[in-house]
Amino acid sequence: MTGNTPSRIGPYEVLGVIGVGTTASVYKAQRAPSTRPVAVKVLNSRVASDPASADRFRREAQSMARLVHSNIAQVVDVGLDGDAPYLVMEYVDGSSLAQRIAAARLTPTEALYVIEEIAKALQFSHQHGVIHRDLNPRNVRVSRDLSVVKLTDVGLSRAQAPSAGEGGATGTFAGLGAMQYTAPEQASGGAAGDHRADIYALGMIFYHALTGQLPVGRVGLPSELNKDVPVSLDPIVLKCLASNPTDRYDSVGAFLADLAPLEKVTHHQLARELNRFWPTRALTGTSVGPVAPDAPDASGPATRIVIGAVAVVVVLIAVGLSVRWFRSAAPAAPQAAPAAAQAQTAAPTPAPAVPAKPAPAAGQTAATKDSTLAAEAAAALASLKADAGRSAPADALIRQRGWLARYGNTASAAEGLLLLADTQARAGQLQESLLTCRDVETRFRGLPPAAEALLRHAQLLQQVKASPEESLDRLAEIARDYPASQAFLPAMVLKAGLEDKLKLQAVDPQRGTSVPASLMTRRLVASRVTNGPAAMAALRQIASTYEDLKRFDQAAKTYVELGTRYPEATPDAWFAAAEIYERRLNDKAAAKAAYLKVPPASPRYRDAQSRAQKLR
Repeated sequence: MTGNTPSRIGPYEVLGVIGVGTTASVYKAQRAPSTRPVAVKVLNSRVASDPASADRFRREAQSMARLVHSNIAQVVDVGLDGDAPYLVMEYVDGSSLAQRIAAARLTPTEALYVIEEIAKALQFSHQHGVIHRDLNPRNVRVSRDLSVVKLTDVGLSRAQAPSAGEGGATGTFAGLGAMQYTAPEQASGGAAGDHRADIYALGMIFYHALTGQLPVGRVGLPSELNKDVPVSLDPIVLKCLASNPTDRYDSVGAFLADLAPLEKVTHHQLARELNRFWPTRALTGTSVGPVAPDAPDASGPATRIVIGAVAVVVVLIAVGLSVRWFRSAAPAAPQAAPAAAQAQTAAPTPAPAVPAKPAPAAGQTAATKDSTLAAEAAAALASLKADAGRSAPADALIRQRGWLARYGNTASAAEGLLLLADTQARAGQLQESLLTCRDVETRFRGLPPAAEALLRHAQLLQQVKASPEESLDRLAEIARDYPASQAFLPAMVLKAGLEDKLKLQAVDPQRGTSVPASLMTRRLVASRVTNGPAAMAALRQIASTYEDLKRFDQAAKTYVELGTRYPEATPDAWFAAAEIYERRLNDKAAAKAAYLKVPPASPRYRDAQSRAQKLR
């Protein structure tokens, strides 16, 4: 690198500058052999020369590392570059929210989505006793399409001891942030401000994102400054911006609860996105014709992929979407669209025949009709599954899309979509399969089908030779959000293997030091899976890793756990523990006890008995 930009920070090669401040600088970097970029924040030399400041930075970095949340930039490493401490965070390919707003005012839908993601991060940090106190758009990183929102520098404004409620205790304020986002009680200099200062800053970011400007003097209503903003948002924003902290929301959770009725805004946005693909056709008609996979198309391959994927989405949600943007109170559930779109190709192929739905008997209730349709969908899906392996993929795809056209709103929809994703992959349509998995992840978020879709998504990314880090992102989401799902164990096995391959590091919260990331993943497996070969293999690898790290006490404890949990399958575990106690830890009593527990089935049984006799 040139100028004052370093070429390396510790083991990280600097790729570029993200930002330079008075106390620290942030660089885009990578650590071989991984090509995945990270963000490295290093204290400037003037601040690093102050031992108290450097020590506080290290402590707060370790505090930040303990905050693991999908909307908080995760600390993955800490270290020293000469005398300057640095921390390494995950990198978001995009810009700060400040840069994004400066380039173009967000739509109300975009602003609502972004502010909800920031609020979730704040709620999590407050629950763990950490108040940000420097919240502003510069400390929020967003991807280009706004699908990724990450809060940064959480914990670097001082971790607080948890107390009752969401805010935690109040402590010395480490420094005021951008003045426009600073709560009045902070700006007065008389108080550091509690968690409600973060809520004020959150409201100011919301106001800025909705209107494209910051209030000067009187705070105007967002809906007056931007006619696209629904008036139902005005009282929510203004409550955050109350001058008196007691008049604001008392927690971020209460703020999110008031936003909850407005979440359906995203469905309106989706309907408008669909119209982009059919600009000359209104959403009219009464049925949707699935796109035949092999129909000729005059458009380019990228367009065909997009249209094919969107056609599946249209099948699933066309009946339930309204393209009307709301202006008044929080919207009710979207009304059924008066018509659905007919998918279009250069040489249309007739839609597969779908049996007409039988007319309900006189007096039949809505619940009975729904139950009948659900049973009918399940039976038809079972037939499709039985047929999937026997039919040519192209034929199976047509039938499965026909099933989705009819039953896409039943309880079997997720299972049908996962079957479609499998068939698409079998047909070599890997990108289409990825899009279908993504649809399941989004539509059934929080439910078991989403975990299965994330696992298949990660596996497909490996097939299309995407970067391993993209697969790791999906697998990490399973670990975080779906630990009780059936997808958890295979996902963690795959995740640990990828982490070993890339030689990734993570911060061990027990000691605040860097360790192989696969160690943390396998510890998670061992803690959540109580039996089975996968848990046994995880414990073996954990013990071996601890030996490599020369953490012999932990290695011995892990071998003891292995021998206790799997006495017949791991007859050598007690012997390995005994050797470590004897040779590494010089604990003769523990070594003798472990030698005596070596089972007779072990090939080391006689040797163990002999060694135990010598340890008197």
